[in-house]
Amino acid sequence: MFKAFKNRRPWIVAVIATVFDPVVAMLYVGKGVLALLYFVLQLAAYVLTLYLWSGGHIGLPMSTVLFATGLVFRLAGAIHGILIVRNRAADEPVKWYAKTFAFVAIALLYFALTQGNKLFFYPTYYMLTDAMYPTLGPHDAFFVSRRAYDGHAPGRGDLVAFGKGLSSINFIKRVVGIPGDRIQMKGGRLFVNGASVGLRRLHADDYVETLPNGRNYEVRYVPHGGLGDSTKVFVVPLGDYFVLGDNRDDSYDSRFALGYVARNDIIGKAEVKYFDGASRRFVFEWIH
Repeated sequence: MFKAFKNRRPWIVAVIATVFDPVVAMLYVGKGVLALLYFVLQLAAYVLTLYLWSGGHIGLPMSTVLFATGLVFRLAGAIHGILIVRNRAADEPVKWYAKTFAFVAIALLYFALTQGNKLFFYPTYYMLTDAMYPTLGPHDAFFVSRRAYDGHAPGRGDLVAFGKGLSSINFIKRVVGIPGDRIQMKGGRLFVNGASVGLRRLHADDYVETLPNGRNYEVRYVPHGGLGDSTKVFVVPLGDYFVLGDNRDDSYDSRFALGYVARNDIIGKAEVKYFDGASRRFVFEWIH
């Protein structure tokens, strides 16, 4: 390992660029300015991709586009790094940040701030539909906290991200029923444990719904206009949750085949929106 750091092997830089990141690969070959340039270019590519995707110019899911963009950068970084190593003078001094221990420390820190954050703390999610409108609209981007439920359970009114079974699709819905609750829809109105929740009209088809615990949020529905407007009584089993979309007439949720959401399937809580798809601009808004 230490010899590889000293001699800067082409295959090593190729592995670093493709497995980790071209930024780390440029640090490995002692090119700090190029490392910064790759970082800026990747950030600019992300902003441009998000802008084009939110405008409907890219028909693929955002995650697919980001994977393809990242792959292009990794391959370019690998080729670039190999060329730098092959043309490097034998007596060229090793920069301080490219020395073994400094490089490993910087690489680990970079990984923790980028990939580590996504894996363990605040992954990014993107809305594909209007099922959560008006809280979240199509092409909105937001952070989900993976640590939100460390030590306590999800509560009524929380916006949660979850998966179902072996499917690779993740959902974003609002918890309206906790274990033991009796949930029913009657004529478009939500009933929790036999009582109608508070409902105040804002304008047109937008309302403010208030749950028994005082949590309130905006919903959209056309009275008596949707398939899920009237349902049977659902008794939420122990360890499960009942979820709804805020756009009641255009949401696939616990009223239908999606069913209850198991606690173990919940990934985290949606907390901050940082990109608004409708206006195509970056924002910072707490999600309620």
